[in-house]
Amino acid sequence: MATPKKTARSEYSLIVIAALAAPLAAAAEAQFAVDVGVGSSNNIERTAGGGRDETIGSAGAQFTVQHESRRLYANIDGDLAWFDYSGSAYDSELVGTVNAATRVGLVQDRLSWSLDDSFGQTRRDLFTAPSPLNRENVNYASTGPDLQLHLDDDFTLLARGRYGLLSYEDSPLDSSRKSGALGVQHELASTATVSVNVSREHIEPHGGAVFDSYDRDEVYVDYAAKGARTALSLDAGASRVDQGGDSAGSALLRLTFTRKIGDWSSLTARLGREQTDAAGTLQAGGQPPPASLDTQSLSQVSEPYTSNYVDLAWSITGRVTSLGFGASWADENYRGASLQDRRRTDFNATATRALGPRVSGRASLQFSHYNYLRVAGDNDSRAADLGLSWRFGRRLSAEISGSYYRYTSDTVIGHATEERYWLRLRYGDSFANR
Repeated sequence: MATPKKTARSEYSLIVIAALAAPLAAAAEAQFAVDVGVGSSNNIERTAGGGRDETIGSAGAQFTVQHESRRLYANIDGDLAWFDYSGSAYDSELVGTVNAATRVGLVQDRLSWSLDDSFGQTRRDLFTAPSPLNRENVNYASTGPDLQLHLDDDFTLLARGRYGLLSYEDSPLDSSRKSGALGVQHELASTATVSVNVSREHIEPHGGAVFDSYDRDEVYVDYAAKGARTALSLDAGASRVDQGGDSAGSALLRLTFTRKIGDWSSLTARLGREQTDAAGTLQAGGQPPPASLDTQSLSQVSEPYTSNYVDLAWSITGRVTSLGFGASWADENYRGASLQDRRRTDFNATATRALGPRVSGRASLQFSHYNYLRVAGDNDSRAADLGLSWRFGRRLSAEISGSYYRYTSDTVIGHATEERYWLRLRYGDSFANR
C-alpha cells in the first residue's frame, strides 16, 4: 500500500519555480526539452538480497535560461521528472532539481530585487539507499532587495536584505530566515573590486521543527576579479554562531576559481571553510551543481555545522565529443547533532559522442562515499549509465538507456544492487546529462 505523505509545505515552491521560469519565453539564451518514457527496475526499493520489480512511467522536462539585460537577470537550470509506478506500493512523485537566480532592476544601477530558489530531494534515512520510500522534496526560496549607492568614482555602499524559507516535504525541519548585510566596495580596476562586509542571519524553526533558533554573523573581505579567461572570487574573515546563549567562532574562507583553457575546455575549483546549514548545502554555497535527478547530500538536521570543502570540475566540449569530470570532498562537523559528523567524497565522469549524423551515445560513472565519524553507518554508492539516442528530425528523438546501481553499507543492511532500463521519446534541445 502506498505510504501516505503530508501535504508538503514545499509544494508552494513549485509556484515560485514557475514564476522564475517565466523569462523562458523572452530569454535570449534558452534551451528546453520534454520527454515521456517507460522504465523497468529489478529492485526499485534497493534492498539487500533483491527486491520488488517495478514498471515506471515518466514525463519530464529540462530547461536552462541565461538572460542578462539592463533590467532583468535570469540564470535558471532545471531537470524534473514525474514518476508513476505501476504497482500500488508507491505514490507517484516529482523528482529532480531546479536552481534559479533572478534579479529585476528597479532603479538603474542602484536598486534591484532578487528572487532565488533551489529545489531538490534528500534521503529521509541517510543510512539506506535512495528509493521511492526513502526520498523527500526539499526547497529553499529567498527574496529581497539589493542596494548600491555610489559614494564617489571608486567607492560604493552595498546593502542587502533577504527573507527565506527552507521547507521539507515530510521531515520536521522547516525554518524561516531573515538576513541583512552591509559593505563598502572599492573598484581597483575595471575588472577587479575589493570590499569589506558584515552580515547577520537569524534562523527560526517552524511548526514541529526540533531545534533552537540561532544567529549567524560574518565579517569578511571580498576580492573579485574577472578577465577574458579567468574569474576569481575570494571571501576571507571570521564567522560566529550564537544558539541558546552558547556561541562559537570559526575562520571563514570561500574561494571560487574558474579558468577557460583553450577554446573547448574550462576548469572550476572551489574550496573553503564556513559555518552553514542545510539551506547552504542545498545552494552549494551559491554555486549549485547542474540540475539532475540525483538526491542531494543533506543531513536530516537544520542546525548549523562547520564545513570544510574542496570541489573540482573540468569540462571539455568538442565538435563530436564532450567530457566532464568532477571530484569533491567535504568535512562536516555539527554543532548540536555530533552524531551526524561525517566526511563525504564524490567522483563523477560523463562522456557524450556523436556516432553519426543522427545517432549519439553517452556514458557516466558516479561514486560517493560517506564516512560517519561517531556512529556506524559508513556507506558508498556506485552508478554506471549508458545510453543511445536516435534523432528523427531537428528536435524529435528516441533514447534507450540502462543503468546499474550498487549501494554498500557497513551496517546489517549490507549491500543492494539495481538494474534499470528506460525507453524515452524526447522533443526539444539536447542536454548532455540526460
